[in-house]
Amino acid sequence: MKKQKFVVFDGNAIVHRAYHAMPPMTTKKGELINAVYGYSSMMLKVLTELKLMSAIA
Repeated sequence: MKKQKFVVFDGNAIVHRAYHAMPPMTTKKGELINAVYGYSSMMLKVLTELKLMSAIA
């Protein structure tokens, strides 16, 4: 039987880290999106590298 991987993300910690680690990025309206971009990029990297089909955040 193939082992299944299970990953749980602490979304609050990742968003906080991304907010402070990423340079300020804004939309055309001036809304900050650096935390959203950082969170999404970290999630996609983990999902891709570990070849996961699903995760909990």
